[in-house]
Amino acid sequence: LPGDKTDFKARIIIIFFFEESRQLLLQVSLLAQIPLHKTLFRAQTDLTKLMTQEGRISELDRMCARGILTRAERDAFPMRQLAVFGESPLCRRMTASDRLLREAPFIRAFTPAELRRLVPQYPLPEDMDEQENIMIQGVLDAAFLENGAWVLVDYKTDRHFPEEVVNMYCRQLALYKEALSQITQIPVKEEILYAVRSGQEIRFEERKGNT
Repeated sequence: LPGDKTDFKARIIIIFFFEESRQLLLQVSLLAQIPLHKTLFRAQTDLTKLMTQEGRISELDRMCARGILTRAERDAFPMRQLAVFGESPLCRRMTASDRLLREAPFIRAFTPAELRRLVPQYPLPEDMDEQENIMIQGVLDAAFLENGAWVLVDYKTDRHFPEEVVNMYCRQLALYKEALSQITQIPVKEEILYAVRSGQEIRFEERKGNT
């Protein structure tokens, strides 16, 4: 920063995920139905419209008219999966919140000690200086305030969630949770992994309590 004389050393690491996840990701089925991905992930989607069948049809038509979906995508859209999300308790909680973040980018500096605490398996460079800061950049799918604390939501499009994959996502959300709470100075009370295909909700706080 101009005028900042602090001796600040940082190493920037842009992550899609962790290095350790590359092999795991090869074993995971990624989303085949692109329209569903577009609809749930785009910030301009009106979540209140997704709560009723009439609203879902209207929202898909609107997105088609705006060019977000092609006519072929619109006609082939998996309405059942969209209905599962729109009628879910999670969707109701999100729409009831007076502060909802969607597709929110962030960047935060972590020390090596913080990374070892949050994600012990994180592959730090061998030449890492303990005084360096590692800049982690990511995008929050969604987060909403509820009773004075954040609920962090991460959409996933995998077909299956074996234990090692869930653990991998848990480590991802540990970083996201720390970044969100530190940047906003508001605690995160709950982390939810939402399976787009099935509508399953995996709550990491519950998993931690059972381990």
